[in-house]
Amino acid sequence: VTAVLLATVSMAADAGGFRAPAGMFRYFRTNIIPPGLHIRPAELLDIPHLREINERELKEQYRQCWWEQYILSDSELSQVIEDTRTKKILGYILAAIRLDCGEIISLAVDWRWQRRGLGGLLVQRCIEEMRHSHNRSKVMLYARTWTRPWVNRMYRKMGFVRASLLEKYYADGEDAEILECSIPDHYTFESPAASRPPPDAAALLDQNEFLH
Repeated sequence: VTAVLLATVSMAADAGGFRAPAGMFRYFRTNIIPPGLHIRPAELLDIPHLREINERELKEQYRQCWWEQYILSDSELSQVIEDTRTKKILGYILAAIRLDCGEIISLAVDWRWQRRGLGGLLVQRCIEEMRHSHNRSKVMLYARTWTRPWVNRMYRKMGFVRASLLEKYYADGEDAEILECSIPDHYTFESPAASRPPPDAAALLDQNEFLH
């Protein structure tokens, strides 16, 4: 999914029962990275693996210089999630900072690891970096209308709402749906789940089934 992300300061969504209204970014109860997996900044050496996932999962195809540009511009924004034992990259998110917003350029997860919450974890980590390191305040995202149902559910559960539709936005003539939401000004990736002991991996993945 190709996306653009911006941010608006707002009250925090409480995971202990308060349901954030539509349009406000929401925490997930299961926002702890599963045991055995690790999120880290993307590196140039990762590019062949990122391109492999991109070419298999997304319609947008990018040249080598494109990947280098975004990884070198701010590696803390562009993240990968990998298996700590095998070092295999399971998914990635690429992002950049513009004049008054943050922009998510590309998000993809290997098909063998989809619907386990990894896409949601990458988005949350990216949002934290944009909020705290770059003080961006409004959220907007462009997605193809063919986006898989569970990816749409992920965005909806995060608080994104549809703002408008751009007809024939993409080069192949497909429409783009614009989703928007706000995020808390003190958003933290580990909050609120960090205060609880981590669940076992199987239980965590079951609870995260609605995510990318």
